[in-house]
Amino acid sequence: MQLALRIIGMVVGIVAAALMLLVDVLYSLSHVLGRMAGVTADNSHFFWGLLITLVGLVGALLAPVRWLWSLALMLVATVAFFFTVGYWAIIPAVFFIAAMLLVYLDRGATSNTRVPTRV
Repeated sequence: MQLALRIIGMVVGIVAAALMLLVDVLYSLSHVLGRMAGVTADNSHFFWGLLITLVGLVGALLAPVRWLWSLALMLVATVAFFFTVGYWAIIPAVFFIAAMLLVYLDRGATSNTRVPTRV
């Protein structure tokens, strides 16, 4: 299982980033259409959501190499997305939490631990 969970976590994180992009686009589109119809006065934050999506994607892609940076970036993206789209962020957050858990469980797979030998 060396590095296998990190690779699976990376794939789940990429799926979460794709879902995050989809939610961001649909959320922004609904607010633009609502603003055109005069229904809503709420602002849409598409570019902030896009930036947060890129942070989550970079975090997912770092999973096989740097597990701690990966966890930090995916956690920041998950929390920040709640401030951007509200409760709709639950959908990609479930996948990001699963990805973070998989990466965390395989955190010591590639560490440089040396076994002491007697000379």
